[in-house]
Amino acid sequence: MKNKIIWIICFFSWFVMGQSHAQRITNVRFEPFGRAVQVHYTLGRLPFDSFAALNLYVSTNGGESFAGPLVQVQGDIGKVETNGEKTVIWQAMDEMGQLEGQIVFELRGEVVKEKQKMENLLMYNVSGSSCFGLMYGRVARWGGYVRGKTNFSFDDAPYTCDNSGVFNYKGETDYYVVDKTAKRSRLGITGGVLYRPVGFLYLYAGAGYGYRRLIWHAETFDYSNEQRTGDLWAVNTQNSAEGVEAELGGIFRYKKLAVSLGMNTVAFSFFEVNGAVGFFF
Repeated sequence: MKNKIIWIICFFSWFVMGQSHAQRITNVRFEPFGRAVQVHYTLGRLPFDSFAALNLYVSTNGGESFAGPLVQVQGDIGKVETNGEKTVIWQAMDEMGQLEGQIVFELRGEVVKEKQKMENLLMYNVSGSSCFGLMYGRVARWGGYVRGKTNFSFDDAPYTCDNSGVFNYKGETDYYVVDKTAKRSRLGITGGVLYRPVGFLYLYAGAGYGYRRLIWHAETFDYSNEQRTGDLWAVNTQNSAEGVEAELGGIFRYKKLAVSLGMNTVAFSFFEVNGAVGFFF
């Protein structure tokens, strides 16, 4: 077949856009392949939630008229779902017999937006104040999630203090000395929205209820003989927070693996970074 064709190294490609962002076919070329013809091209800017529906046409008169869509084709033709280097093999001799003339190929097609399948997401969450947390979500392009986190300490205290001392201690015959012993309590329950702007990234934003308590320890002593009389615990209000918990961040996806990084705040007075790892199923 090779010596029967006047090969014109000129390739026309049309890509009818189905979306506002232009998809692009570049680096196009063709070559003999036994009794067939190989057509190569690069597809780019195809959104993750769409596919390209492509057909191949051929002209033997330099592009004045085209025959097709060609049916004896295989490879990256028809429904093309990913960007990158592509190859189409056309069984030219089987479909049209001898090819002679000025050969030009044309790709025609459109971008078709697919309805995204809902997926489940489960992640294990760790932050500076919480050793345990779980996040569950369901998402396609849009979705939602719930998250809970805690350090399994739910302690409270009858007294309050700041960095300078205990506010409401009423000892008349004894005094206290604050030491370096401390307890920390953490709980957060949130829910919100998931959004997938591109294939590998999900964004989340949510709110709920949470608290972080720093509880200081002190020993009490008798004024008269300075003998130890007991213990007291006080919530350090200067370094504690309770109320609305808000959070935002991103989830990065590789196949079924998910890795997350974000930030949350309790009552806009306590801030921390959150990390998580999980999977889609």
